[in-house]
Amino acid sequence: MALRQRRRLQLCAWLPDFCLMLLFRGCLIGAVNLKSSNQNPVVQEFESAVLSCVITDSQTNNPRIEWKKIKDAQTSYVFFDNKIQGDLAHRAELLGKTSLKIWNVTRRDSALYRCEVVARNDRKEMDEIVIQLTVQVRPVSPVCTVPKAVPVGKAATLYCQEKEGYPQPHYSWYRNDEPLPKDSRAYPRFKNSSYLLTSHTGTRSPSRRAGVTRTG
Repeated sequence: MALRQRRRLQLCAWLPDFCLMLLFRGCLIGAVNLKSSNQNPVVQEFESAVLSCVITDSQTNNPRIEWKKIKDAQTSYVFFDNKIQGDLAHRAELLGKTSLKIWNVTRRDSALYRCEVVARNDRKEMDEIVIQLTVQVRPVSPVCTVPKAVPVGKAATLYCQEKEGYPQPHYSWYRNDEPLPKDSRAYPRFKNSSYLLTSHTGTRSPSRRAGVTRTG
């Protein structure tokens, strides 16, 4: 009799933990969850881009999948009603079940893309993940503006810019093929020079050449 009572007590003590474990596992399994192998892909213009969106947990066989593009505070559909929409209609496809592949990307494709999945049979029916796509564009030769003549002792402003590179390029200035430091006071060789280099590539100096490279 004492042995039976002891076994009943052990069973009663074990059952709550077992029920909690089942409940916890049910909550995990019954919630749709997404992950991405790369939420910040960077590609060159005219190459292909893969926006990774993978369902890790779901009990719904055919969840609803949508992709949206967010740019300049505007949201538009990329994948809706089981087909590619908008200007990507002939340049994109679903890769696997939920990832998005874009061919021949252009600078206009740089944007935020949101992958949304709705699983009606799951306890948590919806999950989403945001991918930031950056399309790099090679800079072209810059256009420079140099004054024809400047009075001795006066300041001269030289401009050098190009508008194709993305992200914004970094500029370097040269004097007689020698790179100019940003701060002339820190270098004895330039102690007789006084100039200012700006982020927009304007400079006050006797420079004659500018180079441009992309950063990022």
